[in-house]
Amino acid sequence: MRRILRTVLEEAGFEVLEAENGREALLQLDQAPGVGLVVTDWEMPEMDGISLLRNLRDHPDYRTLPVVMVTQETRAARIREALQAGATEYIMKPFTRETLLEKLATLGCTAHPRASSRVLVVDDSVIVRRVLQERIDEDARLELTGLATDGAQALELIAADRPDIVVLDVEMPGMNGLDTLRELRTRAPDLPVVMFSVLTERGAQATLEALSLGAVDYITKPSGTGDPDEVRRRIDEELLGKLRAILDERDRRPAPPIASRAPLMAPDPRLVVVGASTGGPEVLRTMLAPLPDIFPAPIVVAQHMPPVFTLHFAKRLARQVGLEVHEGADGMALEAGQVIIAPGGKDTTVVARDGGFVLKVEPGQGKGPKPSADHLFRSAAEAAGETTLGIVLTGMGRDGMLGAAAIAAARGRVLVQDRQSSVVSSMPRAVIESGVAERELAPVQLADALLEITARTTETQT
Repeated sequence: MRRILRTVLEEAGFEVLEAENGREALLQLDQAPGVGLVVTDWEMPEMDGISLLRNLRDHPDYRTLPVVMVTQETRAARIREALQAGATEYIMKPFTRETLLEKLATLGCTAHPRASSRVLVVDDSVIVRRVLQERIDEDARLELTGLATDGAQALELIAADRPDIVVLDVEMPGMNGLDTLRELRTRAPDLPVVMFSVLTERGAQATLEALSLGAVDYITKPSGTGDPDEVRRRIDEELLGKLRAILDERDRRPAPPIASRAPLMAPDPRLVVVGASTGGPEVLRTMLAPLPDIFPAPIVVAQHMPPVFTLHFAKRLARQVGLEVHEGADGMALEAGQVIIAPGGKDTTVVARDGGFVLKVEPGQGKGPKPSADHLFRSAAEAAGETTLGIVLTGMGRDGMLGAAAIAAARGRVLVQDRQSSVVSSMPRAVIESGVAERELAPVQLADALLEITARTTETQT
């Protein structure tokens, strides 16, 4: 429902913040002054819509803030209760886009629609081009600026039409995706490019090469792309959301730096856990490359990637940094100076055993990214307590926020990548807004923080 409401409101020109319950909404309001409208459900965990309303109406700054309750509750007595608690308007589910916007208009809450973002699609598959054209044409926030079947044609269209973002196939006849990307980086270095690659070993290697060349993200497509329904599902579930998130990030106003929380008096970490998604591979390389092989703790990374990709990512990262890098496996003992990449499609956690730590790898359960930073971070907090260091890097979504809170509750430390350098800042921003981030640092500064740990540990040992 949040996704539906966000889509409708953003298409109408509103800037939208999200919260999962009333308590989180109050936190958002405290940290984002100037909010002009609240749309809330009734039934929510921790703090429901009625309690949220009463809190708002008791606060001098929010007594007149328009609040629209959108809920399934249809009983007249309950509707009166909501209005008496302070709801400005009441909309029953299911509702139409027109109903919602008409209600908002009566409250004087209107916005000008955003200009559509222009997308260039480069793919030699007729089915992929057709489905992408269909889906982009249906999205009010996106506009198809052209279709190209190879890299040479794409470069011509980019020079002529100046798109806002490019969806680029990896394997094409003539000028392939990697060669096209190399040329693009000289002609249009700031143009975001999302790779569309096949979920194979060859596709994984090419995609990781593309990320190192400056592609901001990728999605995988079915091998052969002969099934329009499967192509359509992958585009709907992954690609369109990533395009919007990347474009939103470019339009976002610069974020003020957080007031750094005073460092906890925790000992130097015995375990480092990292969560990352969109843009993560290159940040990890930057953060880990300066570290010596005597780094005093194991580092476990939950980078959102599918199976096959995480193995090749581990191999590639091993060639780029001085630390020992492996893809994780169930029962693996963790050693200082090791970097372990959690395998794609599974949940990876850490357990304490015989004074050290052991990896536990299981089939992924439920929805959400696999591997999950939240799962990894929670287990680390339980296994290592105050000797845990959690780091949340660039990425889309909120994975890592709850796990970071668990680390902070165990008196461990939490650092995040700064929002300005993040390709998509949703993951670090969620941790910042939860109040548990100790510091917000650029990738090079994160490396410096890890080097400081190394230096202190070495001094102690000598």
